Amino acid sequence: LSLSPPLLPSLLPHSTMAPSTSLSPHTEPFSIRKRRYFFRNFLDIDRDGLVRWKDLEELMVSVTTLARKDELIRSKMALIGLWHDLTDDKMTEGDWLEMWNERKEDKDENSMVDHVFTLLDPSGDGLIDESEYVHVLSFFGKSKQEALRCFDSIGRTPSGEPVFAIDSKRFVSLWNEFFYSEDPSCDGSHLFGLIEFSK
Repeated sequence: LSLSPPLLPSLLPHSTMAPSTSLSPHTEPFSIRKRRYFFRNFLDIDRDGLVRWKDLEELMVSVTTLARKDELIRSKMALIGLWHDLTDDKMTEGDWLEMWNERKEDKDENSMVDHVFTLLDPSGDGLIDESEYVHVLSFFGKSKQEALRCFDSIGRTPSGEPVFAIDSKRFVSLWNEFFYSEDPSCDGSHLFGLIEFSK
């Protein structure tokens, strides 16, 4: 059955302009590269340059196929919540990048963080362990090898000690590093995949 898009006010201006490609990955800030990477790998599922309801439907099919039954509902609700945070219609890559300029002091980002944490913690125990992380990244086409390499980087305390799982406080720190840091070597740069290999 096809899901109907929720009728919620959009948080983003709608644009018909194509995503900006004026800066190459080697000349634009690393934080912008990471935001583009997240849009292209975790939001624009069909890779057509727009995030629309059909992207979520396509991802739901993947979740239904790959998720364990006891985790299916939490994963789907987290994805729908993330959709609510972003738009009720469609979003271009330019819209997505502009959103980050507007959200520097926007409390709504907390909601987006919560939904992504819930997605990565489908068991609901408040911790993202290695198996959950690898499992969820497979929804987005990431290989087990890539996910394990990333967890090796992010599954650590701020002082560098390895940990069994990531709690919400550590996740917020990694999130901030991913979306705001210009340091490619920081742990958070690997939160959603091997960004250095993306185009």
